[in-house]
Amino acid sequence: MSVPELWAVYFAYLTDRSKRSKINEIVTLEECIAMASSVLMTVSRDEEERARIMRDEKIELDYQSYIVYEKREARREGRQEIIGLIKSGKSLEEIVRDYEGEAGGRN
Repeated sequence: MSVPELWAVYFAYLTDRSKRSKINEIVTLEECIAMASSVLMTVSRDEEERARIMRDEKIELDYQSYIVYEKREARREGRQEIIGLIKSGKSLEEIVRDYEGEAGGRN
């Protein structure tokens, strides 16, 4: 096969795992294709690493968003609970006393 034909076969079968032996044969026959194959493998590894880093960053951002959301929900629920206690007619002193009693029991 001529060099252009080797390149054509290389690109045609590059991603076909069943043709891996043919690709390896071509790589041993043509030094330029071997160099290109090496660069391509490096780029592929770089892309895999980049994808892994992006995935890890997304997981961290999702976790941080979850924490912020839960804190906001807890504050909202706490405000709603206090509003309910005030509407029930309890005095501020009773609410504080009840709250301190509950907080003391949790520690």
